[in-house]
Amino acid sequence: MFEGLKKKYIDWEISKLWKNKKRNKQFLNWQEVKKVILLYDRSTLKPDLLKQIFAILDGKQVMAWTVVEKDEFKKETINIAMMAPNEWNLLMKPKDFVLSRFNSFEADILIDLTMQEILPLKYLHAVSDVKCRCGLSRFGDITDFSIDRTPNMKEMDLLNQIIHYMTIINQKEKKLEREMVE
Repeated sequence: MFEGLKKKYIDWEISKLWKNKKRNKQFLNWQEVKKVILLYDRSTLKPDLLKQIFAILDGKQVMAWTVVEKDEFKKETINIAMMAPNEWNLLMKPKDFVLSRFNSFEADILIDLTMQEILPLKYLHAVSDVKCRCGLSRFGDITDFSIDRTPNMKEMDLLNQIIHYMTIINQKEKKLEREMVE
């Protein structure tokens, strides 16, 4: 029951925030993307797979965010931020200093690779000031570019689909430019 209350609180906070917040969302092609915020579930995305994801995103400046349990060792690196339970309130809303740190990285795009709802990351997803938010379609309005989840879909599949469709956007733009010139 308390978990349901936390979810309703986060959803209420997001809807309250969105009533007053104006955003200029923009669909980018993959070549335009310079900086990426990556949200991921540390319990399902193991370090080897995370390294592969960083390799795929080579050439882009990446800041990854995840959550850790209170008994886990929190070892942040230059481009991986880990939120511990003392960094969000009782109902799982990240504290102001976390939000400030999160929004200090001015990214072009946010890619949410979480396969299940993680409330502190969902809140970060919603408050980000990026031009385009990508992820699974389960979040409804807070995702600009969403992918439907298929059975057995993994994080790498989701990332590859997002990159694929963003590359297609680039190819279609170039085709339209060529047609306009001719």
